[in-house]
Amino acid sequence: GLTISSLERIDLSRVEPRALDQTMIAEWEAYIEELLNSNNIPGASVAVVQDGEVVYTAGFGLREQGGDIPITPDTHMMIGSTGKSLTTTAMAIMVDNGLFDWDTPVIELLPQFAVANPEVSQTITMRHLVCACTGVPRRDVEIIFNANEMTAEDVVESLQTFEFFTDFGEAFQYSNQMVATSGFAAAAAEVSEYGALLDGYSNILTERVLNPLQMNNTTISFDRVLERDDYATPHGLTLGGEYQAIPVDYEAILQPFAPAGGHWSTAEDMARYLVMQLQNGVGPDGNRILSEENLLVTREPQIAVSADVSYGLGWFIVEYKRLPLVEHGGNTLGFTSDF
Repeated sequence: GLTISSLERIDLSRVEPRALDQTMIAEWEAYIEELLNSNNIPGASVAVVQDGEVVYTAGFGLREQGGDIPITPDTHMMIGSTGKSLTTTAMAIMVDNGLFDWDTPVIELLPQFAVANPEVSQTITMRHLVCACTGVPRRDVEIIFNANEMTAEDVVESLQTFEFFTDFGEAFQYSNQMVATSGFAAAAAEVSEYGALLDGYSNILTERVLNPLQMNNTTISFDRVLERDDYATPHGLTLGGEYQAIPVDYEAILQPFAPAGGHWSTAEDMARYLVMQLQNGVGPDGNRILSEENLLVTREPQIAVSADVSYGLGWFIVEYKRLPLVEHGGNTLGFTSDF
């Protein structure tokens, strides 16, 4: 990427943030409605946090194109790769608890772990699995074609064919399989048996992140979502370029890769998570769920993506109008999120 040195840039670094007021909300809601209409998006849910409080939540549009059930801030949707930071947050809590360090070799926690190079297999750490900095190329096509037959353990074992195209720290390379394995290795650190890694990941996420933050509707369980019966229908593009509803079962291909992007959540839940992030580890109820030190490790740049974007541990680190911006988006077959 290039930085244009002569380009005049807005500087918000010393500007006091404005409080969200009714005039701003009306303008913003009109903008959201315009975006939905122009992009043929059936519906969206939105939340805003300011000064440690959830100051706005709203639903827009419908749960399904052509339907009649409105979306609310409690409507379930998949959040895709936005969930990667849920995984690294759980990992940070486990580092706090002494179960492993960021630089613990993965093979010490998960002996079945291996990549194509035996020497590299011994040296890859927990940090490396989530830094997008090891030189592993993106291989998402394999997810689409093989996921229906895969388990969490199959994802771990698929890494045995992975070759590294660069040295560590040389180039940004985004790998969902590597991040998924980080969640399963964390589960193994808590003595989850090989063969039960997906359930083990669900347990560490629930016990360490979701329950303390009262994120009661965030889950990797399709059964829980279907039983609750308040979920949006995924939509995708046809080959003819038209949007249409797709069966929710199609999204189940992400389940074996859950730590990298198989989470369901709601705007209400993610707002509670945002409060904790903005308060550097302190939840909405005032209780600290992890140390500021290890939370901030997840936001340390690990590799440059472009001239003004880096990747941390489950986060993109950006400069926006002279302000630091920590963010991640997510896409599944039929949902899009941004945090």
